[in-house]
Amino acid sequence: MSATGRAGYEYNYEFSVDDEIVLRYNYTLVPGKKTFLFEIRTIFILKKTDGVDEIMGSERCFAEISVNGEQEAELLFGFNWLASYRLKEYWMTEEDIARFDQDAIDFTKEIEADPGRAHRRTVPIGIYLKVCTVQQEGEEVGPALERVIRAEKLIPLYVYPLQMGLENGPPPAIPLGDMFRVFLWELERTRVEDLNQGLAMMQDCGVCLRAPIVGDQISVLPSCGHAMHSHCIVGSLLEKRECPLCHSLVTFDPMAAYANFDPADYEMSKTLA
Repeated sequence: MSATGRAGYEYNYEFSVDDEIVLRYNYTLVPGKKTFLFEIRTIFILKKTDGVDEIMGSERCFAEISVNGEQEAELLFGFNWLASYRLKEYWMTEEDIARFDQDAIDFTKEIEADPGRAHRRTVPIGIYLKVCTVQQEGEEVGPALERVIRAEKLIPLYVYPLQMGLENGPPPAIPLGDMFRVFLWELERTRVEDLNQGLAMMQDCGVCLRAPIVGDQISVLPSCGHAMHSHCIVGSLLEKRECPLCHSLVTFDPMAAYANFDPADYEMSKTLA
């Protein structure tokens, strides 16, 4: 299956039953409910015009959802809530994300309906996703490499309150309390759609010193107004809770951090490995 909703990027994915997932993760069996286990394995690829593809890295994330019987709507909502945040980081369109989610649930329901698995309380689904940055005709390899989507340019998975990440950087250098984690998770990110838009937000990043390019995500620290690459800001704040430019303490309103975050959803996420 594939999605090509945005010029210069494409996404290919397939699903399989992987009983090894049951052994690889800790998860919670809820009485009276079936537990669906999803492992998303992402490979980041640069597709060059010379036909030679270059692998730029990978990451894995895991999520579990427990629902009653045939409640497909609840399963789809839960999967969308858990997966869409990362898929947006991959710059998938809303339409592509919705199609991806529905394809995943359709496959999952087919597997659940298998009489040979009817007695099992878990449904382990492996999702193999290729996130491809496609070099365009007339585009040099250097600029294509600059805009490649890869784990190093994304918010670390371990920042998410879901705590669903694997293989995406070392543990943070500072403890992540719930409120600070949500602050980082909810920090507004603006995707650069054209160069003038990016340059209007920042001339260069105060952490990596690079100028913005199309596809970058930029965040502005609410306490001082300085703008940097989103992943650079988060990485810096995990080391020291101050602005890398002006060195002012980064403060945040705990209530504002939770403004767009549903505590009920967070309680559900605490069961994730």
